[in-house]
Amino acid sequence: AVVSTQSTGEWLLELTLKKLNDLLVEADIQTLIEMYQFAVSIFCKSLKQRCLDNIDTTVIDRIIENFDKTLVDYNFVRKLCLSENSDLLEYKKFELVRKWYEFDPEGRKAPINQLMGN
Repeated sequence: AVVSTQSTGEWLLELTLKKLNDLLVEADIQTLIEMYQFAVSIFCKSLKQRCLDNIDTTVIDRIIENFDKTLVDYNFVRKLCLSENSDLLEYKKFELVRKWYEFDPEGRKAPINQLMGN
C-alpha cells in the first residue's frame, strides 16, 4: 500500500485547485470573477492567486466592455489595482476603476477614494 504524506484536506485542495485551474484556462469573464469571489469566501489564497494570474489586459478590456453584465465588486477591483501583475497596464487599471465608479457613482463615492489612494 502507498502511504500519502498529504492529509485528506491537502489532497482535496490540490485536486480541486488543479480542476479549477483547468476551468480558468477556458473560463469566461463571469466564471473567473465568480471563482475569485468563491475563493475569497472560503479564504483560499491559492485559488485567489490563480484567478488573478489569469487576468491580463485582454481580460480587463473584456470586463470593461461588458461591465453591466459582470458582477465586479470593490474587493475584486481593489485586488486588481494592487496587483503587481506586469501584464496589467496602469491605464487599464484606471479605466477599470473609472468604469466601476460610473456604474454606481452615488454608492461608490467613499470606496473610490480608497481605490485612488486618498
